[in-house]
Amino acid sequence: MWQSDITSFLLTRHSQRVFLTVFLDDHSRYVVSFGLELHQRQELVSEALLEGIAKFGKPKEVLTDQGRQYFAWRGKSDFQKLLIRQGIAHVVARAHHPQTVGKCERLWKTVEEDRGVARGRRLEEARERLLHYFSHYNHFRPHQGLGGMVPADRFFGAESAVRRAVEGGARAQRARARRGREASEARVSRRADRRRAGVDARRARKAGDRHAAGRPGERSTSMRLECP
Repeated sequence: MWQSDITSFLLTRHSQRVFLTVFLDDHSRYVVSFGLELHQRQELVSEALLEGIAKFGKPKEVLTDQGRQYFAWRGKSDFQKLLIRQGIAHVVARAHHPQTVGKCERLWKTVEEDRGVARGRRLEEARERLLHYFSHYNHFRPHQGLGGMVPADRFFGAESAVRRAVEGGARAQRARARRGREASEARVSRRADRRRAGVDARRARKAGDRHAAGRPGERSTSMRLECP
Protein backbone atom coordinates (compact mmCIF):
# COMPACT_ATOMS: atom_id res chain seq x y z
CA MET A 1 0.00 0.00 0.00
CA TRP A 2 1.12 3.53 -0.81
CA GLN A 3 -0.03 6.65 0.99
CA SER A 4 -0.35 10.04 -0.67
CA ASP A 5 -0.95 13.57 0.57
CA ILE A 6 -0.39 17.21 -0.45
CA THR A 7 1.21 20.12 1.38
CA SER A 8 2.34 23.58 0.32
CA PHE A 9 4.97 26.20 1.12
CA LEU A 10 6.34 29.47 -0.20
CA LEU A 11 9.37 29.93 -2.41
CA THR A 12 11.62 32.64 -1.04
CA ARG A 13 12.27 34.68 -4.17
CA HIS A 14 8.77 35.95 -4.91
CA SER A 15 6.85 34.41 -1.99
CA GLN A 16 5.36 32.07 -4.58
CA ARG A 17 3.23 29.23 -3.24
CA VAL A 18 4.02 25.75 -4.54
CA PHE A 19 2.34 22.41 -3.88
CA LEU A 20 4.17 19.21 -2.93
CA THR A 21 2.76 15.69 -3.12
CA VAL A 22 4.40 12.37 -2.29
CA PHE A 23 3.60 8.71 -2.69
CA LEU A 24 5.04 6.88 0.29
CA ASP A 25 5.18 3.12 0.85
CA ASP A 26 3.11 2.43 3.96
CA HIS A 27 5.19 -0.52 5.18
CA SER A 28 8.64 1.03 4.85
CA ARG A 29 8.00 4.81 4.66
CA TYR A 30 10.03 4.84 1.45
CA VAL A 31 9.17 7.84 -0.74
CA VAL A 32 8.58 6.24 -4.13
CA SER A 33 7.85 9.51 -5.95
CA PHE A 34 7.01 13.16 -5.44
CA GLY A 35 5.71 16.09 -7.43
CA LEU A 36 6.21 19.83 -6.95
CA GLU A 37 4.14 22.28 -9.00
CA LEU A 38 2.65 25.75 -8.92
CA HIS A 39 -0.85 24.22 -8.93
CA GLN A 40 -2.69 21.53 -7.02
CA ARG A 41 -4.79 20.17 -9.84
CA GLN A 42 -5.40 16.47 -10.32
CA GLU A 43 -2.39 16.20 -12.67
CA LEU A 44 -0.09 16.84 -9.71
CA VAL A 45 -0.97 13.53 -8.06
CA SER A 46 -1.59 11.51 -11.22
CA GLU A 47 1.83 12.29 -12.68
CA ALA A 48 3.54 11.49 -9.38
CA LEU A 49 1.70 8.17 -9.17
CA LEU A 50 2.69 7.19 -12.71
CA GLU A 51 6.30 8.10 -11.96
CA GLY A 52 6.29 5.82 -8.91
CA ILE A 53 4.75 2.98 -10.92
CA ALA A 54 7.36 3.40 -13.66
CA LYS A 55 10.17 3.08 -11.12
CA PHE A 56 8.84 0.45 -8.71
CA GLY A 57 5.77 -1.20 -10.19
CA LYS A 58 2.16 -1.00 -9.06
CA PRO A 59 1.03 -1.09 -5.45
CA LYS A 60 -2.04 -3.13 -4.58
CA GLU A 61 -3.70 -0.16 -2.87
CA VAL A 62 -3.36 3.61 -2.56
CA LEU A 63 -4.51 5.38 0.60
CA THR A 64 -5.54 9.06 0.39
CA ASP A 65 -7.79 11.56 2.08
CA GLN A 66 -10.90 12.97 0.41
CA GLY A 67 -9.14 15.91 -1.23
CA ARG A 68 -10.55 16.90 -4.60
CA GLN A 69 -7.33 15.81 -6.35
CA TYR A 70 -8.01 12.24 -5.22
CA PHE A 71 -11.72 11.82 -4.62
CA ALA A 72 -15.09 12.83 -6.04
CA TRP A 73 -18.37 12.65 -4.15
CA ARG A 74 -20.28 12.17 -7.39
CA GLY A 75 -18.96 9.78 -9.97
CA LYS A 76 -15.22 9.16 -10.18
CA SER A 77 -12.36 11.64 -10.16
CA ASP A 78 -9.69 11.46 -12.84
CA PHE A 79 -7.32 10.03 -10.21
CA GLN A 80 -9.81 7.31 -9.29
CA LYS A 81 -10.29 6.47 -12.97
CA LEU A 82 -6.51 6.18 -13.31
CA LEU A 83 -6.39 3.77 -10.37
CA ILE A 84 -9.12 1.66 -11.96
CA ARG A 85 -7.20 1.50 -15.26
CA GLN A 86 -4.08 0.47 -13.37
CA GLY A 87 -5.93 -2.16 -11.33
CA ILE A 88 -5.15 -0.43 -8.02
CA ALA A 89 -7.65 -0.30 -5.17
CA HIS A 90 -8.40 3.12 -3.68
CA VAL A 91 -8.62 3.29 0.13
CA VAL A 92 -10.18 6.59 1.21
CA ALA A 93 -9.81 8.05 4.69
CA ARG A 94 -12.91 9.35 6.39
CA ALA A 95 -13.43 13.10 6.39
CA HIS A 96 -11.48 15.27 8.85
CA HIS A 97 -9.28 12.39 9.94
CA PRO A 98 -5.68 13.25 8.89
CA GLN A 99 -4.28 10.49 11.15
CA THR A 100 -5.22 7.96 8.45
CA VAL A 101 -2.41 9.30 6.26
CA GLY A 102 -0.32 9.96 9.36
CA LYS A 103 2.96 8.79 7.85
CA CYS A 104 2.70 11.47 5.18
CA GLU A 105 1.76 14.01 7.83
CA ARG A 106 4.84 13.02 9.83
CA LEU A 107 6.96 13.38 6.69
CA TRP A 108 5.71 16.95 6.25
CA LYS A 109 6.79 17.73 9.81
CA THR A 110 10.22 16.22 9.12
CA VAL A 111 10.61 18.33 5.97
CA GLU A 112 9.51 21.41 7.89
CA GLU A 113 11.94 20.70 10.74
CA ASP A 114 14.82 20.48 8.25
CA ARG A 115 14.49 24.13 7.37
CA GLY A 116 15.74 25.18 3.99
CA VAL A 117 15.20 21.75 2.41
CA ALA A 118 12.69 22.99 -0.13
CA ARG A 119 12.90 26.74 0.34
CA GLY A 120 14.61 27.35 -2.98
CA ARG A 121 14.35 30.67 -4.74
CA ARG A 122 12.97 29.04 -7.88
CA LEU A 123 10.76 26.04 -8.59
CA GLU A 124 13.57 24.11 -10.31
CA GLU A 125 15.91 24.71 -7.39
CA ALA A 126 13.29 23.51 -4.91
CA ARG A 127 12.73 20.35 -6.96
CA GLU A 128 16.47 19.63 -7.02
CA ARG A 129 16.75 20.09 -3.27
CA LEU A 130 13.80 17.79 -2.64
CA LEU A 131 15.24 15.14 -4.95
CA HIS A 132 18.45 15.03 -2.89
CA TYR A 133 16.55 15.26 0.38
CA PHE A 134 14.24 12.32 -0.33
CA SER A 135 17.18 10.25 -1.57
CA HIS A 136 18.94 10.86 1.74
CA TYR A 137 15.71 10.22 3.66
CA ASN A 138 15.17 6.90 1.87
CA HIS A 139 18.70 5.51 2.03
CA PHE A 140 20.63 7.15 4.86
CA ARG A 141 18.30 8.48 7.55
CA PRO A 142 17.58 5.92 10.33
CA HIS A 143 13.94 5.85 11.36
CA GLN A 144 12.83 5.23 14.94
CA GLY A 145 9.63 3.59 13.73
CA LEU A 146 11.74 1.08 11.77
CA GLY A 147 13.92 0.09 14.70
CA GLY A 148 16.84 2.17 13.49
CA MET A 149 16.65 0.93 9.90
CA VAL A 150 16.42 3.29 6.94
CA PRO A 151 13.30 3.06 4.71
CA ALA A 152 15.28 1.45 1.86
CA ASP A 153 16.22 -1.50 4.09
CA ARG A 154 12.61 -2.51 4.52
CA PHE A 155 11.39 -1.42 1.09
CA PHE A 156 13.95 -3.58 -0.73
CA GLY A 157 13.66 -6.51 1.69
CA ALA A 158 17.10 -6.05 3.21
CA GLU A 159 15.81 -5.40 6.70
CA SER A 160 16.56 -8.90 8.05
CA ALA A 161 20.07 -8.95 6.64
CA VAL A 162 20.78 -5.45 7.92
CA ARG A 163 19.37 -6.31 11.33
CA ARG A 164 21.56 -9.42 11.51
CA ALA A 165 24.58 -7.35 10.55
CA VAL A 166 23.73 -4.70 13.12
CA GLU A 167 23.14 -7.30 15.83
CA GLY A 168 26.35 -9.10 14.84
CA GLY A 169 28.23 -5.82 15.01
CA ALA A 170 26.69 -5.10 18.41
CA ARG A 171 27.74 -8.54 19.68
CA ALA A 172 31.26 -8.01 18.35
CA GLN A 173 31.36 -4.59 19.98
CA ARG A 174 30.23 -6.03 23.31
CA ALA A 175 32.88 -8.77 23.02
CA ARG A 176 35.56 -6.15 22.29
CA ALA A 177 34.39 -4.09 25.23
CA ARG A 178 34.49 -7.17 27.49
CA ARG A 179 38.01 -8.05 26.33
CA GLY A 180 39.03 -4.44 26.88
CA ARG A 181 37.66 -4.50 30.43
CA GLU A 182 39.41 -7.77 31.15
CA ALA A 183 42.71 -6.44 29.78
CA SER A 184 42.32 -3.26 31.81
CA GLU A 185 41.57 -5.21 34.97
CA ALA A 186 44.62 -7.40 34.31
CA ARG A 187 46.84 -4.31 33.90
CA VAL A 188 45.49 -2.83 37.12
CA SER A 189 46.09 -6.14 38.92
CA ARG A 190 49.67 -6.35 37.62
CA ARG A 191 50.38 -2.78 38.72
CA ALA A 192 48.94 -3.54 42.15
CA ASP A 193 51.13 -6.68 42.38
CA ARG A 194 54.21 -4.66 41.43
CA ARG A 195 53.38 -2.02 44.01
CA ARG A 196 52.91 -4.66 46.71
CA ALA A 197 56.15 -6.33 45.69
CA GLY A 198 57.94 -2.98 45.90
CA VAL A 199 56.49 -2.26 49.32
CA ASP A 200 57.50 -5.72 50.55
CA ALA A 201 61.03 -5.24 49.19
CA ARG A 202 61.41 -1.87 50.93
CA ARG A 203 60.12 -3.32 54.16
CA ALA A 204 62.56 -6.20 53.87
CA ARG A 205 65.47 -3.81 53.29
CA LYS A 206 64.50 -1.70 56.29
CA ALA A 207 64.16 -4.79 58.48
CA GLY A 208 67.60 -5.94 57.32
CA ASP A 209 69.12 -2.55 58.09
CA ARG A 210 67.66 -2.56 61.61
CA HIS A 211 68.92 -6.07 62.22
CA ALA A 212 72.39 -5.15 61.02
CA ALA A 213 72.46 -2.08 63.26
CA GLY A 214 71.64 -4.17 66.34
CA ARG A 215 74.66 -6.58 66.00
CA PRO A 216 78.01 -5.78 67.74
CA GLY A 217 80.52 -4.31 65.32
CA GLU A 218 84.03 -5.49 64.69
CA ARG A 219 85.70 -2.94 66.94
CA SER A 220 89.20 -3.13 68.47
CA THR A 221 89.17 -3.12 72.28
CA SER A 222 91.83 -1.12 74.01
CA MET A 223 93.30 -2.76 77.04
CA ARG A 224 94.57 -0.74 79.95
CA LEU A 225 97.91 -2.03 81.15
CA GLU A 226 98.70 -1.50 84.80
CA CYS A 227 102.24 -0.63 85.59
CA PRO A 228 103.82 -2.41 88.61
